[in-house]
Amino acid sequence: IQKCLSEKAAFELDKQLFLLIAKGRVQMPPKLYLNTSDKAHSDFRAMPACLTMGRRVIAGMKWVSVFPDNRFSRCPTVSASILLSSGQTGQPLAFMEGNTITAMRTAAAAAIATHFLAVSRPRKIAIVGAGVQAEYQLRAHARLFRFGEMAVWGVAHGEAAAFCKKELRRHSSWPLKACGTIKSCVENADVIVTCTPSRK
Repeated sequence: IQKCLSEKAAFELDKQLFLLIAKGRVQMPPKLYLNTSDKAHSDFRAMPACLTMGRRVIAGMKWVSVFPDNRFSRCPTVSASILLSSGQTGQPLAFMEGNTITAMRTAAAAAIATHFLAVSRPRKIAIVGAGVQAEYQLRAHARLFRFGEMAVWGVAHGEAAAFCKKELRRHSSWPLKACGTIKSCVENADVIVTCTPSRK
């Protein structure tokens, strides 16, 4: 997926999709939630949609599980799969791993919102959450803006520091800063991105 889909492509595709939604060419019923676990805040989600582009119709569904406690067992907190089918014949067209697509699409949607709604030259971005989505959010936003400060907060002790250390190995020029509290993270931020299922 990552070889086929770049941050730039995700950004442009998401922009096109929002336009198609505005034009009424997308059917997107509400999510269906299934609570099958006794674990707090854990659930399954079904997200069907149908897209019409000229004579071509594509129907699909994303099946997602969200289990926040998985972080204690080093399993992904979110697991997703995507099925696409032909709207003409009903035949399946693709079955894809959905975690990467979800992460990139979510980050692209936030970057689009920042592009259109934020100040023209944001100086500080605050990332609330230090998991996988935080990485994608930083990459998507760093492609659009040159930030003077990138502040990160994580719910677990030391999580933000470990995240920043890892990301600096990949992006040594990023002005990353691990924060001990949410308040210090978001203080004076021009852009605030929340990307954690934590309710603390």
